Amino acid sequence: MNSLFWYVGVVAPASVLVPIGCALWRYRFIDQALKIILTYLFIAGLTNMAASALAFSNRNNLFLLHFYTAIEFALLSLYFLYLIKNKHFRWIIISVMLVFLFTCVYNAFYIQDIKQFNTYTRSLQAVILPSYGFYYLYKRIGTHHGHALNKAHYWVIIGLIIYFFSSLIQFSFSNFLSANLAKEFRIWLWTLHASIVLVMYMFFAKAYILCKDER
Repeated sequence: MNSLFWYVGVVAPASVLVPIGCALWRYRFIDQALKIILTYLFIAGLTNMAASALAFSNRNNLFLLHFYTAIEFALLSLYFLYLIKNKHFRWIIISVMLVFLFTCVYNAFYIQDIKQFNTYTRSLQAVILPSYGFYYLYKRIGTHHGHALNKAHYWVIIGLIIYFFSSLIQFSFSNFLSANLAKEFRIWLWTLHASIVLVMYMFFAKAYILCKDER
């Protein structure tokens, strides 16, 4: 196995330990929303570990992505639910979350086989979650003055926006690309994706470090 395979399958997924470590270090300073992100990181780490183990043993791991997408969307929706105080928008988040979870189940059983990439739900998620982030930034940016915890949320949201927007095309066409690209190109594509994930994790780590002076 070449170095890129190790980077994609081991190094990049293991980088989740950096923000988890920072969160545990600053745990007494973080609010409930950031604790939800910590839960998300733990689940992402466990899922990545299981996916890497299956990949190294040449077994299909895409069924994990179907389950993970639903859990990921639910947790990140809850994160925005804690942040966004607008009553009507909070009801929108709850409604969209319930519909999306149903869509994930329906997609897995009736539309896209669990042994394929769930491109429909992944790409839909990559549009909805950044939209929540942009709404929060639009409403909040410029209204906080030096509060470490508020700045922490900016880092988390920008990290999420970068990750989901950067991955949108790959999420949408994963099945097509896997079937039509040469192995070398697929590896480079997943290397790029792994690097974006790593960047998002570093943004999360920065967010937790900023929580030190809030309380």
